[in-house]
Amino acid sequence: MQLLNTKRLLQHSAVLMAARVGGAFLALGLQVMLARHLGAHEFGLFALGSALAAVASLLCVCGFPAVAARNITHYAADGLEGLKSGFIRSSYAHVIVAGTAFFGIAGLALFGPFFDLGSDARLALFVGCATAPLIGMLRVTGSLANVERRFALAFLPDLLARPAGVLALAAAIVWAGYAGSAAAFLMVQLGVIALAAAWQYGRLRPLGHVAQTPQYDNGRWRRQAAPLIIITAFTSFFAELDLLLLGLVLPTGEVAVFSVCLRLTAFIAFGIHTVHQIVLPDLSEARAQARSDLVASGIQRANRVNLAATLAALGVLAVLGERVLGIFGPDYKAGYHVLMILAATQVVRAAAGPVMQLLTLGDAQHRSVPWLVASLAMLAVANALVVPSFGMPGAAAVYAAVTVFWCAALGVQVFRFTGYRPWQLLPDAARKASVPAPGESA
Repeated sequence: MQLLNTKRLLQHSAVLMAARVGGAFLALGLQVMLARHLGAHEFGLFALGSALAAVASLLCVCGFPAVAARNITHYAADGLEGLKSGFIRSSYAHVIVAGTAFFGIAGLALFGPFFDLGSDARLALFVGCATAPLIGMLRVTGSLANVERRFALAFLPDLLARPAGVLALAAAIVWAGYAGSAAAFLMVQLGVIALAAAWQYGRLRPLGHVAQTPQYDNGRWRRQAAPLIIITAFTSFFAELDLLLLGLVLPTGEVAVFSVCLRLTAFIAFGIHTVHQIVLPDLSEARAQARSDLVASGIQRANRVNLAATLAALGVLAVLGERVLGIFGPDYKAGYHVLMILAATQVVRAAAGPVMQLLTLGDAQHRSVPWLVASLAMLAVANALVVPSFGMPGAAAVYAAVTVFWCAALGVQVFRFTGYRPWQLLPDAARKASVPAPGESA
C-alpha cells in the first residue's frame, strides 16, 4: 500500500477540515432555524431525538469502525483475504442485528408503561431510535472507505451532505409555511441519512469485492472493539449523553436552551481537538526518537495556543453571549450564565492538555476506560441529584465538575504510565520533563 506524501496529506486534511467546519456551521444554521420556527418545547424534543440517534448508533456499530483500519490493513498485508472478508461481513452483520434489536427494544419501551411521556415526545424519540441504525451504516461504510483511502467518500456524506440535505429540506418546509413538529423534522433527517447511507454503500460496494470463503474471528474483534465504545462515547458524544440524561430531569424547553449552549461551546471544543491533532505527529515523532524534551515542548506549545484561544473565546462570549443566544429566540437569552459556565469549562479542558492523545501514544488508552466509566456514572448521579433543585445552572455546574474530574484523572494516568506532564505550559516545566519516559531509551 502506497503511503500518502506530505502534499497529498495536507490537501486531504485541508478539504476534510473545511468540510467539518462547514458541516458544523450548517448544523448550527439548522438549529437556529428550527429553534425559531418550532419554539423551545418542540426544539427540545428535536434535540433529544437527535442526541438519542447519535448515542445509540455507537451501540449499533458495536465498536467495529474504530478497529477497522487496524484489522483490515493487517489482513491485507499478510494476504489473509478470508479474515479481511470476514471482518467486513461481520461489521455489517453487527450493525444490522444490533440496530434491529435496539430499535425493537427501545420502541417497545417508549410505547410501553415505563416512561411518562406525551405522544409528541414518544414519537420524536421513536424516530430517533429508527435513525440510529442508519447512522451506524454510515459509520461502518465510512470506516471501510477510509481504509481504502477514499477519503471524500468516507467523510463527506456524514460531515457535509447530511447537514446540508437536512437544512435544505427543512428550509423548504419552513418556507412553504408548514408548521411542522419535532418528529416531522426528525423524519426529514432520517430520510436524508438513509439516502446518504445508501449512496455511500452503493459507491463503495464493500460486500461486492470480498472473498467467497470468509473467515471469522468475532471473539477477538469484539474484545478489541468493546473498550472503544466507551472511549468514543465519551470523547465524541459526551454532550449528547449529557443532553439525554438532562431530558429525564429538565423541562423540554430548558433542554432546548441547554442544547444551544452546548452547540455553541462545541466550536471551542472542536478548536481544542484540532490543535491536539495538529501537534500529534510532532509528539509521535519525538517519542519515536526517545526525545522527551521535544514531546514536552510540543505539549507546551499546544497548551499555550489552546489556553489563549479559549480565554479569548470566553471573553467574546462574556460580551456578546446574550446577543448570540438571542439569535435563536428571546427565550434562549436565559441561558447566558449556562453558556458562560460551559465556556469556562472549555478553558479547563484546554489547560488539561492532550491527555487522550498522550495515552494513545503510550499505548495506554485502555487505562482511561475505568475513569471514563466513573465519569459517566458521576454525570448520571449528579444530574439526578442536583438538576431537579437547581435547574440549568445546576446542570452546567455538573458538566463542569465532571469535566474537571476526568481531565485530572486522565492527566494523572498520563504522568503515571508515560512520564509526560500533559498540563505543562512553561519552558522550565518542559526541561524538567526532558528525562526519558518509561519505555524509552535514554
